[in-house]
Amino acid sequence: MFESRMPETFLAQLPEALRGVDFPASRDDIVEMAQMNAAEPTLIDRLKDLPERDYDNVSAVLEEIGAS
Repeated sequence: MFESRMPETFLAQLPEALRGVDFPASRDDIVEMAQMNAAEPTLIDRLKDLPERDYDNVSAVLEEIGAS
């Protein structure tokens, strides 16, 4: 997991940023959908730093970025 936690504003934006993701999804699919949903650049950068694997749902993404 990442050592620093994401700001609450990013956590609130994550479900909207990932709207339309067909889980399970790869990191690249997650990043692509966040870009399509016009997520904040800082959030997109953080998603790009996720380990390259498949994520089962939004909660799995949150857990990986240290927000759970």
